[in-house]
Amino acid sequence: MENAPNLSTPSWSSSGGSGLLIMLDLDTPYDNTRVSSLHWLVTDVTLANNVVSPTAQNPGQLNKPSSRVSYQMPEPPIGDVAHTYAFYLFAPTPASFTIPSSYSKLADSRTPFNLTRFLADCGLDQQSVVARNDFRVRNLAGTPTGSFPPPRASKTVLALSSAAAPSQTGAVSQGVSTNLGVVGQGILGSMAAVLTVFSAFIIV
Repeated sequence: MENAPNLSTPSWSSSGGSGLLIMLDLDTPYDNTRVSSLHWLVTDVTLANNVVSPTAQNPGQLNKPSSRVSYQMPEPPIGDVAHTYAFYLFAPTPASFTIPSSYSKLADSRTPFNLTRFLADCGLDQQSVVARNDFRVRNLAGTPTGSFPPPRASKTVLALSSAAAPSQTGAVSQGVSTNLGVVGQGILGSMAAVLTVFSAFIIV
């Protein structure tokens, strides 16, 4: 997915509200450890008007205005373990929702990104998540040029589902879905990617 994907979900029936979309790399090497890195942040996300009551068979397309933090394609370092890329949809956000000014430089400082702290600072929590999904990518395009920290321990992400442990083989593999599905095909640098269809949040 070189370009920002299109998204849809059956798990949010919007009645004029808006949502927040976040994409993270959960396995970014940083100071000999693994941290989350922000790949995309979009506010004021809404459902397209052509779907009143989204279902798994007829999910609602998400309208995405200009990104607060522009989309950054998955591109883990050559030879590192597979990175987990997670999408979260928080909806509906309160009418008073705003991102504090302390985050005004997010686009220039994506790593490390503490999602739990960010949500707390924005007045949100894990109960606001209506859909999530993840997939894993490993870059096998060349020869590693350095060493990497140990893999991230498998753990629960926002108490929704357990993030899959990093894979040691292959380029793209299925992650864990909670009301979230992924469909996509593209080129990640020189890594071929065919993303698996999941249950409810569709990325095209």
